[in-house]
Amino acid sequence: MNEAILERLLDCCDSYEITGPWGFLTGDANCRGCLRDGPATLELLVREYSEESLVSAGVARREADGSLCLVDSLVAAPGGLVALRDTPNQPPDEILLGSGCLSGRALPITAIERDHYTAALLQRVRGPGKLLFVPCGIDDLVLLRALKLPATLAVGLDQVKGDQLDQLCSRYGWNSSVSNPLAETSACRGFNDEESEQPRIRALSASLMGTGGANDGAPLVLVLVGFSLARLKAEEPRGLAGVTGHLARIERYLELDLSRVCVWKPSHEDLERLRFLVGMSDARAIRRAVIDSVMDSSYSLAAFCDPSSGSLQAPTDYLGARTMLDRLRQEPHRAGKGSDQVRRAEAVVQQMAERDLVRPLIEKAQCCDDPLERNLYAVSAELARQVHHGGMSLAEHTGAQGEGRAEAQADEDQRSKRFFRSVDRFLAVARELRE
Repeated sequence: MNEAILERLLDCCDSYEITGPWGFLTGDANCRGCLRDGPATLELLVREYSEESLVSAGVARREADGSLCLVDSLVAAPGGLVALRDTPNQPPDEILLGSGCLSGRALPITAIERDHYTAALLQRVRGPGKLLFVPCGIDDLVLLRALKLPATLAVGLDQVKGDQLDQLCSRYGWNSSVSNPLAETSACRGFNDEESEQPRIRALSASLMGTGGANDGAPLVLVLVGFSLARLKAEEPRGLAGVTGHLARIERYLELDLSRVCVWKPSHEDLERLRFLVGMSDARAIRRAVIDSVMDSSYSLAAFCDPSSGSLQAPTDYLGARTMLDRLRQEPHRAGKGSDQVRRAEAVVQQMAERDLVRPLIEKAQCCDDPLERNLYAVSAELARQVHHGGMSLAEHTGAQGEGRAEAQADEDQRSKRFFRSVDRFLAVARELRE
C-alpha cells in the first residue's frame, strides 16, 4: 500500500529539469521536481487512500485539531526528490528529499542500498573499487546520478549513533580490528606530508578495494562531496562541517576505522577542468575528471577536520591559504617540523595571492581597449600585490614580536603605516574603476 501511495505522489510532481551550465544533462526517471499543487495533491490522495495509510506512508500527518495535512518535508522541498526502487518496474519503497528519507525510518546512506539504479551504477563505474558519492544537497545528488555516478545524501550522518551506527559499521567495515591502510600509505595524507602535499586515496591496496572489472565484493568507499558541484564552486556545502566533525569524533573516540570515508575537495586545477568540460557538454569526460579528482584531491576525516593534528586541508584559494597560515602561526609550540610547515604555508599563500588577487587584474587589463582603464587595472594589480605583502609582513612581525620593546613597536608602527597607505591607494583606484 505504501509503495502505491509513493508512486501516486510522484505523479503529482513536476519533472526534474537540470538548468544552468549543466542543462545538457537529463536527470534519471526517478528524479522529480516539486509538487505541482500541495492542496490538490492531498485532496487526490485522500480520495484514493485512507487517512491512516497516508500517515503510515509518511506522506501526511495530523494537525492538533485532527485535520490531515501533507508533511512539511514535502511542502517545503526545494530542489525536488528522488525515488528509490528495488527493481525498475516496482513502485518506490522510499523517497529521498533534501531533508532525508520521507519515511523517516532510515538514513539515506542505508536506504540507498535498496535502490536498483544505484546498485547498477556501483557495478558499472570503473574506478578504484566502489565509490559512493555522498553530497549534502539534492541538486548535487541529481547531477551525480545524471553523470551515472552512484550517490546518496549525507543527511543524518551528523547525528548517527546507536543501532544506526552499528548498521553502518557492519555495512562499511567500520571496526577497530582493521588497521588503517591510509595511515600506512600516501593515501589521504595531510598537508604536512613530506612525500606528497596533495592527499590521495590512490594508494588503497587491491586487497582492500577488491579486484575484478565489476568490483564485486569490494567494500564501499564513501566520498563526502566537499564543494558545490551544481555551482562548480569551492564553497563548503551547508551541513558538511557537522557531518565530517561527527564522523571524525566517532573515528577518534570510539576508535573505529573510518579509513574508507574521505572528503573530496577539488583543487583549483580540478575545478577549472570540470568547468571547461561542462562548457563542452561532455558527460563522459566529466565523469572521468570526477574520478581523477577524487583520486588526487581527497582527504581523510582527520586531515580535513583537525588542523592541530599536523594534517592540514590543502587550501584551494587565497582565503583558505591565509586561514591555514594563521592557524599555524598561532601554534608556537610546534618545533622543527612545525616551522617547516609555516614556511611551506607561506609559499602557498604567495602562490594563491598571485593566482587569485594579482593575475585576474592583469588579465582584465589585457582585455581593456580603453588606455586609461587598462592602466588603472595594471596599477590595481601591483597595488594588490603590495597590500598582500604588507599584510603578510605585518601579521608575521606582530606575531613574532613577543616582547613590547620600544624599537619593535616603532618598527611595527612603520609597517602598519605603509600597509594602510597601500590599502588607501588600492581603494582609490578601485573607486576610479567603478566610476
